[in-house]
Amino acid sequence: MAKTVNFEELYKKLEQIVSEFEQGTVDLAESVKKFEEAMKIAEKLKTYLKDIEIKIEEIKAKFEEGEE
Repeated sequence: MAKTVNFEELYKKLEQIVSEFEQGTVDLAESVKKFEEAMKIAEKLKTYLKDIEIKIEEIKAKFEEGEE
């Protein structure tokens, strides 16, 4: 079974890729692979944050309605 990766682990991996780009230590071919990986990670992070936003709105709505 695949290990579930959490938000923090994904974010850390994205930061690592960005750092490699900033250092200029990645050749062109590897840069393309890293860029694709970074875009996939960014999309996962975006989805994760959107899901959290929806959950927070649901919780707020419950309390605004006086439910617990």
